[in-house]
Amino acid sequence: MQLLPSRLMFGIATLFLSIVTMMVAFSASFFLLYKGKLEWVPITITCLAGVPVILFVKMQFHLLVDIYDYTYRSKYHFKLKKRSLCY
Repeated sequence: MQLLPSRLMFGIATLFLSIVTMMVAFSASFFLLYKGKLEWVPITITCLAGVPVILFVKMQFHLLVDIYDYTYRSKYHFKLKKRSLCY
């Protein structure tokens, strides 16, 4: 019963990880491109490009916590229920 929520948590966590590594690679490329020249340009671009990533993580992190709580911490969600009017 916990297979689908577990896969959803794994998918969201790997999405967060891929976005963070993409931002690191993007920022590193700008710092390598402007090495020794205009040093304020890569800092400004990295800060501006990080704003949508931070907003995305902030909005989706609550979903990840909710799925974790309902899957592993709650006793009553995603459990088989005993029927009272069964044979």
